[in-house]
Amino acid sequence: MQKLFLTLIIILVTAFSSNIFGQGKSDSSMVKYTYAEIIGRRVLLSAKFDTSIDFGQEGGGISFDEPIRDVRNSTTKTFNSMIDALNYMCDNGWDFVQAYTVHLGNGKSDIVYHYVIRKKK
Repeated sequence: MQKLFLTLIIILVTAFSSNIFGQGKSDSSMVKYTYAEIIGRRVLLSAKFDTSIDFGQEGGGISFDEPIRDVRNSTTKTFNSMIDALNYMCDNGWDFVQAYTVHLGNGKSDIVYHYVIRKKK
């Protein structure tokens, strides 16, 4: 009887301890993301925005000289606002993470908008 009781206690302790310490997920089951950043500024004397997307590519830096292209029909994309650019990226499988602005001067065209987005790998 004592052996049965002792065996039962050991089984219960083992079951509870694995529940207590086994809560974490392994790295292989964690969702992995690719992050990018939409960077935009208002075009001087226009309602349009210059936008660029930083995928973390080599060379770094922000270049508004390289326009965003629609891969479906190879056309250059221009956006009416940063939300327009965000909606475009969300339609292509990206999720919004965070937004912030950087003020470079006193005018509206001196504000650079940053929208961090991510996509499941």
